[in-house]
Amino acid sequence: MLSMHRSLWLLLRLRFKGWGRRMLSGLGSVRGILMMVLAGGFVALMLLGAILQQHASTETLERTRAYGPLALIGMCVMQLLFSGNERGLYFSPAEVQLLFTAPLSRRQLLAYKVLGNLAVTLLVALFLGIAFRAWTASLPAAMVGVFLLFAFMQLLAMILNLAGCALGAHAFNRRRQLVLGILAVALVAIVVETTGNPLDVGWAAWARDVQDTRIGRIVLFPVRGFFEAFTAERLWPDLVQWTALSLLVLGVMLGVIFLLDAHYLEAAASASERIYARLERVRRGGGMTGYSTSGRLTLPRLPRWAGAGPLAWRQFMGLLRAWKSVLVYVAIFLPMLLYSWFFAAPRDEQSAQRSALAVVLPLLSMLLYIGPSSLRCDFRADIDRMDVLKALPLSPWFIALGQILAPTVLLTLLSWLVLGYLLVKQETEYLLLIAALAVPATFLMIALENLLFLWYPTRLTSGPGDFRHFGRIMLRGISRLVLFALAVAPAAIAATAVYFLSGRIQLLAGITAWLLSAGICVGCLGLVALAFQRFDVARDVP
Repeated sequence: MLSMHRSLWLLLRLRFKGWGRRMLSGLGSVRGILMMVLAGGFVALMLLGAILQQHASTETLERTRAYGPLALIGMCVMQLLFSGNERGLYFSPAEVQLLFTAPLSRRQLLAYKVLGNLAVTLLVALFLGIAFRAWTASLPAAMVGVFLLFAFMQLLAMILNLAGCALGAHAFNRRRQLVLGILAVALVAIVVETTGNPLDVGWAAWARDVQDTRIGRIVLFPVRGFFEAFTAERLWPDLVQWTALSLLVLGVMLGVIFLLDAHYLEAAASASERIYARLERVRRGGGMTGYSTSGRLTLPRLPRWAGAGPLAWRQFMGLLRAWKSVLVYVAIFLPMLLYSWFFAAPRDEQSAQRSALAVVLPLLSMLLYIGPSSLRCDFRADIDRMDVLKALPLSPWFIALGQILAPTVLLTLLSWLVLGYLLVKQETEYLLLIAALAVPATFLMIALENLLFLWYPTRLTSGPGDFRHFGRIMLRGISRLVLFALAVAPAAIAATAVYFLSGRIQLLAGITAWLLSAGICVGCLGLVALAFQRFDVARDVP
């Protein structure tokens, strides 16, 4: 790696210099200055919170040390089981065209990719270390620990990719996945048989028992240092010693990467082309996990609705062909509900309602926060078709409604699926109220996401490691939450007043909240329509 050609060092410096110039390029406009002020204020608040908040408790540190290594090993197994046929390292199209034809060796290109990824990981660690401060004993330990963990995951992905190139396609077929899956299940069964059922002895005690076994100590030793450094209570000797051990593990992984220096360039070029094409489809509305282009999937035509119907039908068709994205959401939320259903029963009947709401409300909040930013089947998917949308002889109101309707319906249905947990638990007192309020809440979150996009349009990143894009996503999510809180505050205050003035009648308070929320949604739809009307394709399309 030290023998990397000086032109690659120059290219790395120019890449980071270009990122910095792009971050400062928006200061020439009012919107860019406002974005920079918001970003600076957000970072300042995070730094202030990291300074003022208390150290993590000893119990929290012990839980992190107990669960962390097991969780990391589980992630490694999942990555090994479900690593697909994309065996090449990802290079951007420009890198494939210019670097692969340059007089550079494979190891030099490999070193360039490793250094670039680790440099971006360092920037992410400096930022996320502040966010994870509450789970550590000190800010330096948080930053160092996050960097080590992220570097481990990146190097592991590279090792799997290069191993796939070296072993060939036969190592990545369904038979391999089946065999590894059977071995993983057998290993879990042996561990449970040896240490006991975690549902009986408790997860914390089970995690400690696993780490106390001989196999557990051997398997977990390479990754234990990452969490010991993350939770180090003293800079010396704890943080320094565990960081040195972790760096030794990363050094061994780097050595394995360069030992696996197979003829990966052809595989990397073809895999990078497929990944880039998939990202381009996602940009055009292909969903989070790609979409099927099968013409067999269709939906009945919707009414015209002054032009909103055909636009909504097109977005519904995009969602239907992106059915894998819907399965991802179900796969995320359904196990949480099933676990709570079977294993989190309340101790007495009086706490049944509180227990059910404690399960449902956090999941609904998570769905409302993640869903709007993940389902790109609205204006964000049509960034390359904005000129066509603006040329349509339709009112901006109905264009905005047609673009927002499809993700609103899907997220509402997913919310009702989560609310089915209350029905199963026979806790229906708040079921209808929450189900009714989920409709305007979902519509408002989708509308705010599109409003912020039309004000600050961005494309999906064309490759991993775009720290600027990652920061924009976080800023947009936080801004959306703040705007949502400000928007629903009048409805919440009015509903609370009606509830107490009417003698605690929940029905009147719920109707008041729903009607006011619907009016707020209409107003937000008008703002989206106005932002779309003022959208300048020549100026605003990045």
